[in-house]
Amino acid sequence: MIHLSKYLYLAATIIIVVFSACSGNSNDEPENGGGNETGILVLRTSVTVIEANGQDAAAFTVMKGNSDVTDKAIIYKASAVYGNTSFSSATEGSFQFFASYNGEISDKITIQAVSGIPSLPSDPSASTFEGFKQRVLAVQGTSTGCAYCPYMISGINIFSETERAASTVFVAVHTNINETDPMTNEASLAIISAAGMNSFPAMVINMDKNMSIGSNYPQQISNTISTNVRLALEEPATCGISAAVSGTEASGKVKVQAKIKIGADADYRIAAWLLEDGIQHAQANSTDVTLESPMIHNKALRAANSTSPAAGVLLGGRTGWTKGEKADFFCEFNIAQAGINNLGKCHVVIVVSKPNSANRFTVDNVIDCPINGSVAFEYK
Repeated sequence: MIHLSKYLYLAATIIIVVFSACSGNSNDEPENGGGNETGILVLRTSVTVIEANGQDAAAFTVMKGNSDVTDKAIIYKASAVYGNTSFSSATEGSFQFFASYNGEISDKITIQAVSGIPSLPSDPSASTFEGFKQRVLAVQGTSTGCAYCPYMISGINIFSETERAASTVFVAVHTNINETDPMTNEASLAIISAAGMNSFPAMVINMDKNMSIGSNYPQQISNTISTNVRLALEEPATCGISAAVSGTEASGKVKVQAKIKIGADADYRIAAWLLEDGIQHAQANSTDVTLESPMIHNKALRAANSTSPAAGVLLGGRTGWTKGEKADFFCEFNIAQAGINNLGKCHVVIVVSKPNSANRFTVDNVIDCPINGSVAFEYK
């Protein structure tokens, strides 16, 4: 599809070059890049989330390959020339920017201006971009209408007493089987589909490996989980995650702020999932008599930050992250829309993925952050 707006931008850029109009970041945009720049044109920003106070600012850099051409490029906000190399805002919103240089247009980037951003904890090793503490994501497919699913819960309970449990983040995604499950939602169904779960109980490790589950042997289930977590931990994480989460019933919102440290060149995606513990609901036809009735359901997925819950969104809205960079992330959840029963029993899981050898996005690292709490960068 041809986008007319892009060609209008190109035409406007050419006119500016020819008539040396004084608009943008310099008086002239050169007819050539000095003869040494190679590679694509990229607009970078120091941060992608700022406090909407008119003072907090994002600084822009325009790169042509490995050359910094900021002082010679033109930066646009929406479709209008923007005359600065930094941006601040006193009002909340999402703002798009792109750059032009020598007739080339960069991809767009988005900066979010937000009020009341929760503060991130300090980084205990700010100059370190390797050796991140790694956690494995274990997604449990379940339903209140599944007679054998409680055995999976019993197996998880046994595993939770083992050493590897500290390196594992569990999430329960519900679906409707034989009856309407009140914890089923669009996000849970999308993750079940993406994970390829077609029988229950089910579990997938790092959104990559579906486990073979013995349906009514909790100890065997625990052993299987332990083996798969061990195998997943053999591939070290290449990113670190720090986060802070705030929320109140009065505001009706849960706010999530995160920062990601990049330890290897790759494309990354990020997802935030709002979970709730302590949900009481009867389990239909349960044959596991070791669990109380009505059952207490924990780590139930209630909402996700994007329309692609499994994959999330491109980290920072772009591809091509390189080792030594830091990325920002912010999202909000509406408590009422998520159907939350008790905000005090909620927490947020943040998942960062990158392509594996088959070019499929699988989990690189994950953290679990409590409401009105924070998680600092962790290292081995």
